[in-house]
Amino acid sequence: MFQEVETWQRQLGDHGIRHIYGNIDAQRQIFSALEAGGVKVPVEEQFLADVTAINHDLGYAVSPSREDVKATRFHHEYGQRWFERQHDLFARFFDTRELQEIGHYIRNHDQPYVNWEEN
Repeated sequence: MFQEVETWQRQLGDHGIRHIYGNIDAQRQIFSALEAGGVKVPVEEQFLADVTAINHDLGYAVSPSREDVKATRFHHEYGQRWFERQHDLFARFFDTRELQEIGHYIRNHDQPYVNWEEN
C-alpha cells in the first residue's frame, strides 16, 4: 500500500499495486512458457522473483528520489540500498545467496540486456 500511496502523491505514474501485479503476472506467464518448453523453474526461484517484483521500484520512494524527481533515474540503485538495509528482516526468510540475488535483480531490473554469467 505504501508504494500505491506514494506513486499517486508524487505523480510518478503507475508504480503501485497494479504495476507490481502486472510484473508478477508477466513472470508467471514466462514461467509457464518455460515449463511448457520443458524447463521447470523451482517454486523457490519463482518466489524470489515475486519478492523482487514487489520491491524493485521502492527506490522511487526513498531519498534522494523522494525529494528530487531528477534523482528517480537512479531508483534501482536506491532500491537496492533500501533492500540491503532491511537485511535483518529478510534474512529471517532468505539465505545469503538469495539475498544477494534479490539485491542484484532490484539493481538491474531496468537493464535492456541479460548477463547470463551473473546471478
